[in-house]
Amino acid sequence: MRVLVASWRIGAVSLLTLLIVSWPGFALHTAAQTAEVVGTRALGMGGAFVAVADDPSAVYWNPAGLPRMGIINLGIDWQSFETGGDAADGSSALVAMTTPPLGVSYLRLRQTNLGNSLVTHNIGASLVQSIGERVDVATTIRSQGSVLRAAMRRPV
Repeated sequence: MRVLVASWRIGAVSLLTLLIVSWPGFALHTAAQTAEVVGTRALGMGGAFVAVADDPSAVYWNPAGLPRMGIINLGIDWQSFETGGDAADGSSALVAMTTPPLGVSYLRLRQTNLGNSLVTHNIGASLVQSIGERVDVATTIRSQGSVLRAAMRRPV
């Protein structure tokens, strides 16, 4: 008798979960995981760049990589992406200057989806302290602002 009650509860919970996940209002607001589009090399490495972080885009990915670079680095980077169909498309622009203990950056991300456009501006400063040859402690402070432009939709 207990097995029958337990299997009935499992079936009811499974059905309820399926109904909630497949509800049209819920499905409209879900989307696939978006790719980070900061740094050409990082994009080519599929996000694994965080372990390497040896170019000026390290101020975004992992500022602890700054001491492994040259004395002064300047990076200007721009990417455009399209996912096709009704999914999002957009672009990113990064301007970064790094020295071994300090990095400053400006990042602009634009994402467009179904006529709506979101533009995000980030200004950041990274500070790194090396502890020995193999350990670096880093932090980044960012100021972020966004502008959303919604498409005007006609009533149906």
